Amino acid sequence: MKKKVSPIFSLLMREDIEGLIKLGAPRDEYASEAKALVAALSKLKEKDLNKEAVASLLALIWTKAFSLSAIDIEKRIPLFRRLAAQIVQMEKEGG
Repeated sequence: MKKKVSPIFSLLMREDIEGLIKLGAPRDEYASEAKALVAALSKLKEKDLNKEAVASLLALIWTKAFSLSAIDIEKRIPLFRRLAAQIVQMEKEGG
């Protein structure tokens, strides 16, 4: 599955899970997370692309990128699931 960073990056920016863009962070704030997610998604088989798998990838990437605790990640699970649903839908539509 070949993925492009730009649509994923756009979703991350729009969702702004950490609220950093609203605080004035640089416009490339989530670029490394988008690249990491695209790399992780490219390793998934098409049959394994689902909301829970993508939400888990987001949790792993966020834990590393933002040095978050398990409690911090738990608070973000609904956001990860919402974003994961959008990513899965986008991928199924050929995004």
